[in-house]
Amino acid sequence: MVEKKVNYCQLLGLNPLKESTYPDEAIQKKIQAKKEKWTNDSRNKQNDPEQRFKSEKLVGMVDDIVRVMGDPMLRKREFLE
Repeated sequence: MVEKKVNYCQLLGLNPLKESTYPDEAIQKKIQAKKEKWTNDSRNKQNDPEQRFKSEKLVGMVDDIVRVMGDPMLRKREFLE
C-alpha cells in the first residue's frame, strides 16, 4: 500500500491560495505552535493510543516541515499541491 504524502500547508492550517500573505516568521511560529501541540498530544495519557501515535508521528515530521517551508522553492511547490 502506498502512503499518500501529507500536505504541510493543510497540516499547519495555512490557506494555499494566500501564500504571499504568510511571512517566513509567521510560518515558523505556526510550525512551532503545532510542534508543541503535537508533543503535548503524544504525551497525554487521556488520548487514545492511536491519537498519541499519530501525534508522535507528526512530531517526527517537524524537521522536514521546517526544511520544506524554509526553502522558497519547496514551499512554493507545497502551496501548489
